[in-house]
Amino acid sequence: MEEPRVEENSTKDDFNQREPLPELPTISSKADSHVYEDMPQIRESSEREIVLEIDRFKNRTKEFLDGFRCSKGETRANKETLIIVHILKENCFNLPVLDGNLEQQALLACCDSAHVRKRALDVLLNEIFFSISEDSTTRCQNLLKAEEILRSSFVDFIQVEHAKAKCQRMTTYSWLMTLILLKCGKEECIDIVPKIKEFDRILETLQKDRQNVKRDTFRYGIYVARESIKRVIQLTGKRDSRESLHLLINKCKNFLDGKLVRDEVTSLGKCLIDEGSWLDFHICLVFLQDLPKHYYYQDNPKPVILIQMLISEYRQRISSIRVKAFSRIYAWQFEILVYHIMLRLIKTTKNKAIIEQVLTGEHGCGGILTSWLEYKSKEIMDENAEFAMSHLEKLCQKAVFVTSPSVFKQFLADHCQGHENLVIEELSILYISSLYRNRILEILSETRTHELRKSTPM
Repeated sequence: MEEPRVEENSTKDDFNQREPLPELPTISSKADSHVYEDMPQIRESSEREIVLEIDRFKNRTKEFLDGFRCSKGETRANKETLIIVHILKENCFNLPVLDGNLEQQALLACCDSAHVRKRALDVLLNEIFFSISEDSTTRCQNLLKAEEILRSSFVDFIQVEHAKAKCQRMTTYSWLMTLILLKCGKEECIDIVPKIKEFDRILETLQKDRQNVKRDTFRYGIYVARESIKRVIQLTGKRDSRESLHLLINKCKNFLDGKLVRDEVTSLGKCLIDEGSWLDFHICLVFLQDLPKHYYYQDNPKPVILIQMLISEYRQRISSIRVKAFSRIYAWQFEILVYHIMLRLIKTTKNKAIIEQVLTGEHGCGGILTSWLEYKSKEIMDENAEFAMSHLEKLCQKAVFVTSPSVFKQFLADHCQGHENLVIEELSILYISSLYRNRILEILSETRTHELRKSTPM
């Protein structure tokens, strides 16, 4: 699919016409702490004050972040709540957060508050995925500036952040590089080539580090980032391999206009696996994952069905002794991607038909639950199958409460084995924490305010 090029003035740095970037914070391995010295006067922000603060962040970002960095106690807690609940508020799909300004989102992802960083990285990755599924190049702005901010602070953060935060940062940066590959032109990328070459050497060191040999999301992010960097560098040279990538994306999109026939999807799968690089195949699946949120495909399960059919085709091919060696090498990376695509569909989809398709599968496709049952029934499994089954089991655990109880009856029976109360409690905590994780700071802030009101003399 031929993508329109991004407007030059929307991504290329112009330091003469913009305020300087705020200094990145000194990073500490200690958890964020709030010092309650002088008890502040408790008052609720009015809607007008909130609007003014949002406007101040958008138009005077450096001034806002400098003030946030210097704040303490309840003032800082209230500013954190303002950023998480209001500035980084996600609206409907058609309204990107902060008007699609990825630079401002990246700045918040590198501030000195762990709560804000987590939320900002969530929002930034969400906008990146939406943009990969979006034909238009106008949804997001300042891609290269966002990349510079994340890259320049990357090493400092991964040295002190815990495992989940490091995975989140690595994943966000890797798919941001992929978005740059898809949306930015040759001339726009020339200036960043020396810097991303140097950063690639850092990623190579991380990839070879014995502490990062585990086949997990962090290591997968390194693979995606390095392959995307390599392709961006090629883009600025004589070879531009994006034409084949856009062609593969367009083939996937064209399939959705007609009936999904198994033999034709098998042919598409063979094309994606054999003719493109492994990254091309992964990008095509990510392109499909958010299409049901777009106007043209809204609440249509067909993109999800196509994803499931391509997953099935890939798994069948890697189990064959005739499959190419590189497909086996990248089998675990594929399962990591599938896990996160399915998890995203479970968490962000509200349409019942799509949820049922993801969980149980129809139209000849296996959902995560039916696929788990199929793997479980196998007497002999190779390493790839065991890896796939372990991630399907994690998905089932996270999906227990998103559909009718009867659907997961067998899964729970096999899982509990006499410890029903303990297992249900663990799964309930997992689901509730996932459901409310973006509201936790707001809840904590309200609780703090309530306690302070109780303790303040009338």
